[in-house]
Amino acid sequence: MPGDRRGVRHGLLGVVAFIMLAILGTRLWFLQVVDTEKIEARVQAVSRREVDIPPERGRIFDADGRVLADNSRVLTVTVDQDVIRNTKQRGVLFARLAGPLKTTADALEQKWKKNPDSPVLPFAAARGVSEDTAIYLRERVEDYPGVDVRDDWDRIYLYAPLASQIIGYMGAIPADSKATKDVNETRVYTDAGYNANEKVGSSGIEKAFEKELRGTPGHAVYTVDAIGRVLTTESFVPPVAGEDIQLTIDLDIQQFAEQALETELRTRRSVTPYSDVTDPKHYSKFFAAPAGSVVVEEHGTGRIVAMASYPTFDNRWFSAGISKEKFAQIFPPDSLYKNVPYDERPASPLVNRVIQGRYNVGSTFKPFTAYAAVHHVFDTNVQLGDVQGPRAGQTFIANPTTDKYHDTGTYSIPSGFCNKADGVRCDFHNAKNLTIGGYTYYGDVTLSDALAVSSDAFFYRIGAEMFLAGAGQPILQDELKLFGFGEKSGIDLPYEYKGIIPDAAIKKKLAEQGAISKGEGKGFFVGDSVQMAIGQGLNAVTPLQLVNAYSTYANGGFLLRPLIVRAIFAPSVPDSTKPGYADVLRGTIVKDYRPELRRQLDMIPDKVGPIYEGLHRVINGPFANGHSPTAQKVFQGYDIAPTLSGKTGTAQGRDNLPENDSSVFAAFESDRPGDGYTVVAYLEKSGYGKQAAAPLVRCMFRALRGQEPTDPVDLADELDVRSVVAAPINLLSNPDCVKGVDEVTTGER
Repeated sequence: MPGDRRGVRHGLLGVVAFIMLAILGTRLWFLQVVDTEKIEARVQAVSRREVDIPPERGRIFDADGRVLADNSRVLTVTVDQDVIRNTKQRGVLFARLAGPLKTTADALEQKWKKNPDSPVLPFAAARGVSEDTAIYLRERVEDYPGVDVRDDWDRIYLYAPLASQIIGYMGAIPADSKATKDVNETRVYTDAGYNANEKVGSSGIEKAFEKELRGTPGHAVYTVDAIGRVLTTESFVPPVAGEDIQLTIDLDIQQFAEQALETELRTRRSVTPYSDVTDPKHYSKFFAAPAGSVVVEEHGTGRIVAMASYPTFDNRWFSAGISKEKFAQIFPPDSLYKNVPYDERPASPLVNRVIQGRYNVGSTFKPFTAYAAVHHVFDTNVQLGDVQGPRAGQTFIANPTTDKYHDTGTYSIPSGFCNKADGVRCDFHNAKNLTIGGYTYYGDVTLSDALAVSSDAFFYRIGAEMFLAGAGQPILQDELKLFGFGEKSGIDLPYEYKGIIPDAAIKKKLAEQGAISKGEGKGFFVGDSVQMAIGQGLNAVTPLQLVNAYSTYANGGFLLRPLIVRAIFAPSVPDSTKPGYADVLRGTIVKDYRPELRRQLDMIPDKVGPIYEGLHRVINGPFANGHSPTAQKVFQGYDIAPTLSGKTGTAQGRDNLPENDSSVFAAFESDRPGDGYTVVAYLEKSGYGKQAAAPLVRCMFRALRGQEPTDPVDLADELDVRSVVAAPINLLSNPDCVKGVDEVTTGER
């Protein structure tokens, strides 16, 4: 047939087919021979899924085995990031997921955009879904590619807000900040095997024992098909639960302490610090009483039985899922008050004032100044008039254990060592007495008398003369540090403040920081020592240090490390037959916390006897030259009084105004050196020590002895996320327990 070109076309088709086969063969050869390893890796990545399995966190118990921190199994819906990285695919999948998760696609989109997790880790679309929802999604994996349901754990605090500042709370792995510039905090956790989206202990026991509580994650490797269905399990390593921790805290006493503290502070807010109400400017003046703390220690072991700090917070806020704006309303950031004087800022509920309070403690410091005086070397032949200059290792005090000092209400640093013309303070006074219109004077007083009535002048002299006799060397400071002041106690809680016992080096540093003037920072002067001797000046003491120091008197001279943990148990202590309790007797102890001696002090009876006598007289009398001991009226008529010894203190605040005085009281059971209790209360801006803190401590001892009923400790109500306060009001059923005596006209610092 003319023009028949079929042969040509067939030829061309053959050539094309040959070329295509050649290309396909070449590609197959390349894939099978040249690119085998890459392809194999890609196949393995698609067909194998590795999953970390979170462990159950260790539980936290109180001293009786009551479960304070527990866990609740929770199901979390996650989405593989590779599946939703594409905007269109993400929109389609979120639209499908919205129904089962009872939300909207837009809500899932916003949550994904705000997702703080690593871009590599699965996106947590919903937490706490029901078993039915989990089954529904698992049975329809072809409709929800990349979606998985994993087992997680929620941390629950059964008695919140009780003991929240002790137990702590969980939070995200901390990001690096300027405050931690020398430590890469994030890397510390990731190097330890944490995923970026894990929750960790952020405060309290949760933080201090993060390593023990966390446990060991498990790991599984699955073979899955193209749509994510599990075909086989290649390997499975189960998680290991964290270790359980038992605290020394007795929640019954802890609750009572928190109630008593809040009750007393609120009571003080309706009291005026001024007796002269005829002056109109004083009508509106009341104690602010913004904050405070109570701590109870078993002085023979160092175990902390209760540690209350007010204001407090509910640790469930940190896992409540509230907005940033709501969180800032509950816990206002410090930046809001940067232009407000420090002592006028709202008291932060996140501060545990027992271990972080930075306080002058007033006259409660005097027993330690007294110890320094009787413990140091004295030269009874040295007289002030004979001294031409300071003599190292000597003091001008003849014998403070037995000698009397004539208290006129004022102590003046000897003129040879203090010059008023230089603009320095050389005269120091006792507290004012409104009845006589001047400074209280006590006449001839012994060391025991001086403690009983709280003679400032007696201790001013000790502070001045120990400084002068030591040629400015830190003799008094070294003696005070024997009781643990100026150093951390070693308690197993984070963020403990070590306090300040001032000396020349510390004053220089404070001046460089702008905390004091440059002139003040040039050295440690005799006036500094005078103030330090009565617990004022630049001293900074925590209530924990104070209770530990008084316990050292109570137990006969043993400075112990305060214990907040009683024992650590192997994972999964069995539950008790009593609901809400663990059966710790059936648990396996990994570590048992025994009393730990930090230092032993010389408590030679013929030297320290007058100190013990004076502390007993503070509560029990007798009078000194017609003057009533500072706390005798508070305890009068109570049968616990003869068994107690203690000391009042009033820490003067800004501008020496009465409304800025803080109330302090410390006491111990002097008839039980081995197993008794020591209690310290510190109430900010609440008045004299005998007016606020002493009645509170009295109430605590009555509760400890079963003379004051304690309320039942109930499980927490559901957290009210509509609330605008960090913790609800929590008061004593019987507020009369902390009722004080009538206001009086004399006081003590």
